Amino acid sequence: KDSTRKLGSYNYNSDMITISGIFRQGDADFIDYIMYHELLHKLHKFRTSETGRSMHHTSLFRSHEKEFESADEMEKKLSSYIRSWKRANPDKVLRPFVRKRRWF
Repeated sequence: KDSTRKLGSYNYNSDMITISGIFRQGDADFIDYIMYHELLHKLHKFRTSETGRSMHHTSLFRSHEKEFESADEMEKKLSSYIRSWKRANPDKVLRPFVRKRRWF
């Protein structure tokens, strides 16, 4: 799917990475960065907090993510790319569903 919110995902069960369709024509550096991020999920698995909440992006995860060459610059470039993709594809941008209530 052409998601601008979920750029990639790692499936622990199938050991598969899925990347958003908005990068079909995108820069290969984006794919490298997203693959790196998703493979970190494989490395770190996920932790469960004392409250039972799953934690996928721990501080250790984030510190390893910053080890990617020019990670901060890549985050800025990704944000810019997503904004420009949304402007170029307004018909594909998903809007939040708002339910209209009928009072009678």
